[in-house]
Amino acid sequence: MTQLEFWCPACRRQSFRDIKSLLSKFDPATDLVMLACKARCGCCGRRGCHIQPAEPPAPGMPGYREWLRDEMARCQAFLTQAREQL
Repeated sequence: MTQLEFWCPACRRQSFRDIKSLLSKFDPATDLVMLACKARCGCCGRRGCHIQPAEPPAPGMPGYREWLRDEMARCQAFLTQAREQL
């Protein structure tokens, strides 16, 4: 997962934010509920949004190669840790 999907309950605007950029702006300990409360719609200006993990990019779409590389690294790290526990 590399992006979060934001939905405004008032105007139904949908936007996507990169998790890495959000982590640079907020304390990494900020949970999704607090982030949802702080979010402001770029269209109507309402504060408070619904947040959910965004679907990964499809093959050929921007960000797909980076997402795939990160997923492969995450899986490799898991496999390495699992092997050490056997």
